[in-house]
Parts: sequence; C-alpha cells; structure tokens
Amino acid sequence: MSRMLKRIFVALAAVLFLGMGVLVPNVYADPDPDECTSILPGEWCEGGQDGDDGIWEILQLVLNIMTAGVGVLATIGLVMSGIQWLTARDKEDQIVKAKSRIFNIVIGIVVWALMWILLSWLLPGGIQ
Repeated sequence: MSRMLKRIFVALAAVLFLGMGVLVPNVYADPDPDECTSILPGEWCEGGQDGDDGIWEILQLVLNIMTAGVGVLATIGLVMSGIQWLTARDKEDQIVKAKSRIFNIVIGIVVWALMWILLSWLLPGGIQ
C-alpha cells in the first residue's frame, strides 16, 4: 500500500506543478517611453497608431492557446500513465510503457519551456 500512496502523491504533485504555470501571472517592467524602435508597438512610440501591434497580439494569443493545450495534454498523459502504472500489477510491459510515456511527457514539457524562454527573450515585451 505504501508504494501506491507514493505513486498517487507523485501524480498529484505533477498535476499541481503543471497547474502552477497557468495560475502564476507574468510581470513585466514598463518600457521606456522615450525609447522608440520599429519593433515596439505604436502606443509606446510618438506618433504611432494603435493598430500597429496586431501581429504581436495574434502571436501571443496563439502561443498562449498552445501552451494551455500542452499543459492540458501533459496532465491527461500523466494521469493516464499513472493509472496504467497503478493497474499494471505484475505486468512488466505495462510498467515499462507507463514509465516511457512519463519520461517522454517530461522531456516534452522541458522542450516547450525552453522554447517559451527563447521566444520570451526574442519578442519585445515578452509573451503575455
């Protein structure tokens, strides 16, 4: 019974860890209003138009939707793998499949986080 409780605890911790990324708000510093480049949206540049930053808003919306999708799919995959592992009993092939799926999900989350960090660094103002 102790091993099953440990597995349930690990599965719940993983789900809570994934949920924290959705709950924590992003915080950014205000850009310098005197600094104007061709990349900054129009509201920060003198004489800029309000509609100049449409592509950035679309890109941020797409990335936010994709990130939510990755989080939901990773959570579902972890829960399914945990259930598969818990119900495997003495079937070694099911345990190996569950461990492999969990490993692949963790690798996918790490790759997604690295991509997110790279895009936050590249895009002006970060991804919101």
